[in-house]
Amino acid sequence: MIRLFVLFLGLLVFRTSPADMPAGWRPVGVAVGWFLLVGVLLGLSSDMARTDWPGAMGQSLLDSGLDLLVLAGYSVAWTRLRRFSSREPQMLTALFGAMGMLGVLFIPLMALMPPDMTNPADFGGWGWLVMTLFLWNLVVVGQIYRRTLALSAGVGVLLALGYFVASTAVSLGLSHAFPSIGS
Repeated sequence: MIRLFVLFLGLLVFRTSPADMPAGWRPVGVAVGWFLLVGVLLGLSSDMARTDWPGAMGQSLLDSGLDLLVLAGYSVAWTRLRRFSSREPQMLTALFGAMGMLGVLFIPLMALMPPDMTNPADFGGWGWLVMTLFLWNLVVVGQIYRRTLALSAGVGVLLALGYFVASTAVSLGLSHAFPSIGS
């Protein structure tokens, strides 16, 4: 299990690839558990958790579960379109593992979040750190897509951006359709 987390870290610094992940669906399960755990920890590091811990826990589980479904569905659709479905388990292990590791880096940023998010001028260094982490996330996920789907680095990053757009669209769509979910 520790070896798997070392592989996840290797994804962040481009020393490992999806092909280096252990084969099979069991590692996918471990990576999914890691992804969900970090998602809950992110939710519990939010402002909402300070005033409504149970609500933050439920919201973070819902958000993480939804993001998991979007990431899995989007990624599997691309492996099927490119006829690389045999690579799905290793790709999903890499994606959920890397996203979990990147999420851990985001947790301290949640504690540093400016209290007034309505004024972008107040974002300062925090905003730059968040943007840097987001861009790094795009490149890491793009590399996973590039190596799994045998694409160029640029197309891999575009696919990663597509996932983030799809995830945001689904999240916003659901929060507008069911306003009580986003509160």
